[in-house]
Amino acid sequence: MCLLVLPTAALGQAVAPLLGAAQCGGFPRGDNGPYDYRHVRDGRLNIVEQFHFTPNVEALTKGNSSAYVGAELNFTLRAFPNHHRALVATVRLAEKLNAPMPPGMTYPVECWLERAVRFAPTDPVARMIYATYLHKHAHADEALVQMQQAVVDAGDNPFTHYNAGLVYLDMAKFDLALKQAHVAYGMGFQRPDLRDRLQRAGHWQDAAAVVPAASAASN
Repeated sequence: MCLLVLPTAALGQAVAPLLGAAQCGGFPRGDNGPYDYRHVRDGRLNIVEQFHFTPNVEALTKGNSSAYVGAELNFTLRAFPNHHRALVATVRLAEKLNAPMPPGMTYPVECWLERAVRFAPTDPVARMIYATYLHKHAHADEALVQMQQAVVDAGDNPFTHYNAGLVYLDMAKFDLALKQAHVAYGMGFQRPDLRDRLQRAGHWQDAAAVVPAASAASN
């Protein structure tokens, strides 16, 4: 799993209330999926990425089989609803065009994120991408719900716990970011960026200092 750089800019237009299955559609089976991005890494994914989710599409510069980048992302996310990089690219495209539903897309960007977590409810990366979007659009409580489940689904993967810490840090949830940092580093993860950012923000504590402080607060 790669470290995803999530978009930080927000759409200029107001986001409608949270969407669900009624607005965002189901997952009819067909020749092109849908498939779980985490588990299908064979010729089916290769075909989609060769003809639709190309480097130019991911860079939002031009389509491949369609004139619209949005149509290429639309096809990709129909086939792989939780395709992590395609989800990030979809958010970026909506921001670039200042349009919640870019040309060539069947659903608005929020639907693609909702569909991802509905299709693959145990995918922590999809939930973190959705949480980041929700937080930016003033749905802080819903973002935290997504993050809580993402942390549960991270299991024993230190990289995912580390990424969750970064998302919490961007949400200014410093205590939760610190907790995830200690989980990741306790599992042997070495990348120092999360610790460094917490230190610069004045919210880093060594794990040995956190436990006594928590014990004192409970007495």
